[in-house]
Amino acid sequence: MKVCKVEGCDNKFLAKGLCQKHYERLTRTGSLHLGIRNCSVCGTEFEAKNSFHKTCSKECSKLSRAYTKNKWDVGNPEKKKTSKDVFLQTRPLYGTWRGMKERCYRKNHRSYPNYGGRGIKVCSRWKNDYQAFEDDLLTTYKEGLTLDRENNDGNYEPENCRWATWEEQNSNKRVKT
Repeated sequence: MKVCKVEGCDNKFLAKGLCQKHYERLTRTGSLHLGIRNCSVCGTEFEAKNSFHKTCSKECSKLSRAYTKNKWDVGNPEKKKTSKDVFLQTRPLYGTWRGMKERCYRKNHRSYPNYGGRGIKVCSRWKNDYQAFEDDLLTTYKEGLTLDRENNDGNYEPENCRWATWEEQNSNKRVKT
C-alpha cells in the first residue's frame, strides 16, 4: 500500500504522493512552498511560516483585523460603528425600519421580489431617517403588532402604513393571479 510522502504521516496515498488531508491542503493553498511574502498591511518582506501568514508582525495583524472589521461593517462598508449606531439598535422600531428598507432595496433579500421587485419603495422622509420613521409611528405602536401597508400596491409612507396583528396582516394580502 502506498502511503503519504509527508514525514510522519502513514495515511493512504491519494494523489501527487499525498493523503487526502495533505492533498486538500495543497489544493487549497496552491503550493507547499511558502517562502518570502510582502506584508498586506505595511508591505515589508517577511518569511511566511504557514500559508495563513499575511502580515509581518502582531501589530500589523491587529491593524489588518481592525480594518477588515470596520470595512465590512453592515450598512456602509467604509463607516465605523458609532455609539449612535449602537443606540439605534436598541430602539423598538429599528428592526422594523431596517427590515422595511431591506425588503424594498436589497435585491438578495428573500422578500425583495414581493416588495422592491414589484416597485414598492420607502417614502423619502423615512428612507434615510430612522428618527422620522419613529416620530411618525411610535405613538401608535404596541408590542406584538407588525407594520402593515393598507394598500398592498402602495409604498411605505405615513398615509399608507398602520400597525396590525398577524391576523389582520393575513387578511390584507394581495390576490395572486
